[in-house]
Amino acid sequence: MYAEAPETNASYNSMANNSRQHNQQQQLPDEMSLVVDFCSNILGIDIQLSDISIAHRMPKGKQDKIRPVLVRFSNRHTRDSVYRARRKLSGSNNNGIYINEHLTKQNDELCLGYRQLKKQRKIYRTWTWHGISYVKCSETSRAKKILTKADLDRLN
Repeated sequence: MYAEAPETNASYNSMANNSRQHNQQQQLPDEMSLVVDFCSNILGIDIQLSDISIAHRMPKGKQDKIRPVLVRFSNRHTRDSVYRARRKLSGSNNNGIYINEHLTKQNDELCLGYRQLKKQRKIYRTWTWHGISYVKCSETSRAKKILTKADLDRLN
């Protein structure tokens, strides 16, 4: 893991099975059915309603047109399958739908910083996995963990 205050690690552990899905139109009677339908038809993953503990709409953020869906999966295996399959959304005609991990505030702020570097084309690729941020500076470089603001500043 990484050096953080214990309450931050505990905070991530309580959110570890969560996923945030943005820009999903509400078409089905409940969010759990929406998630199962999305995973089956768009991501190509066979999940059941029993694989989801709860799914509900979050309040709109400043940039959100549609309220994001917060999903808590019953187990990490299902959650990781969805995260691996989210790559299918990049570059495709996905109507702006994307899937993010539910990060702690500290990691979310780091994420914002390296996304800005990606927009400026200072880094090649960014992602998170199990609450840890990673970046690649070029297509052929090795992935680097971004654990602190200092790690992010070294990329600039």
